[in-house]
Amino acid sequence: MKIRKATVEDAKTIAELNMHVQRVHADALPEIFKPAVVDDEMIELNLERLADDEATTFIAEDEGIPVGYIYALVRHRPENPFSYARDFVHVDAMSVNPEYYGTGVADQLMQAVIDLARAHKTTRIILDVWDFNARAKRFYQKQGFSTFNHRMQLILE
Repeated sequence: MKIRKATVEDAKTIAELNMHVQRVHADALPEIFKPAVVDDEMIELNLERLADDEATTFIAEDEGIPVGYIYALVRHRPENPFSYARDFVHVDAMSVNPEYYGTGVADQLMQAVIDLARAHKTTRIILDVWDFNARAKRFYQKQGFSTFNHRMQLILE
């Protein structure tokens, strides 16, 4: 398994890899998440992300075949009247081909983000995970993540 930093040439590959996690989300909450597709809009979004200096995308490859990716952003929050200044890395997206579940691909992708955080001299990595995604929640907990915030909703009819 090889983990490498993505380049603009990987925009379509990332869109294809994202389909795995997008299906999970669209199946669970179709009123929120669109069906998984690889189209020009998705490729363009990835091109924009790859051009962002504060963002890094890593791709996992098995014998040259892309099998997963992780997209993370280095964030700098200035001090304000409510909170102190803080830096952190935000994992915005992660997807692994289901054929590679349990093989350590996700562990290696997360390690790349941990190394990124250390390189930026920050000690905090944050991410969001949907409540329905039990598999992802177990993975993140195994990685040492803990809940520090809850998001709630009220749906009016």
